[in-house]
Amino acid sequence: MDEWWTYDIADLVLFTPETYFRLFEFYHRDWWPIQLVCLAMAVVILLCLRLKSGWGGRLIAILLAASWAWVGWAFLHLRLAPIHWIADWYAVAFVLQALLFFVSGILPRGLELETGNSMRDYIGVFVLLGALLAMPVTALLTGRDWMQAELFAMTPDATVLATLGLLLLTKGQVAIWLAMIPVAWSFVTGATLWVLEAPGALILPASAILTVALMLMPVNRRG
Repeated sequence: MDEWWTYDIADLVLFTPETYFRLFEFYHRDWWPIQLVCLAMAVVILLCLRLKSGWGGRLIAILLAASWAWVGWAFLHLRLAPIHWIADWYAVAFVLQALLFFVSGILPRGLELETGNSMRDYIGVFVLLGALLAMPVTALLTGRDWMQAELFAMTPDATVLATLGLLLLTKGQVAIWLAMIPVAWSFVTGATLWVLEAPGALILPASAILTVALMLMPVNRRG
């Protein structure tokens, strides 16, 4: 038997692209109309950013906690785990991230978001809108059925990408700690999609690298 270090990522992906993307289709059909709730959550997040309310960061943190927990349980554990042996560990990571967001939502100075005129803010908004608006149509643009669309709070990649965008808008060092699991997932899913030769495999890894780079740079928010 070969030692574990002789395996590469391709040896861990034991399913075809067709099988993987059909999971999304069955998943969406089984949980309809939960997608409408996810859409409402996305709208609430955008409104919180627009209104710049003092409680907006707390509400966004709670909504992110619910999103990560749901995706970890409903998609990674119930759907992906039966065909991917490591998916239950992914689910644990998603639930842990949900707990981190929940705690940040109830602490006195937890998740504080601010939209100003810095490059980091503009990129954060762009990444967030890309997750909420662009990712759902990538299925159609890449020739897949619309029922295989990736949605915020329903599927991992859209949820992670939206999270990266929101963390770029987050004040303080807490953003770096909250970004660790999303950044790690970005490379995991990027590697998986690369093995599957799926379009857009580099989107999340590139977004994660950009997010980390911007977080390490000083930011001067105005207005």
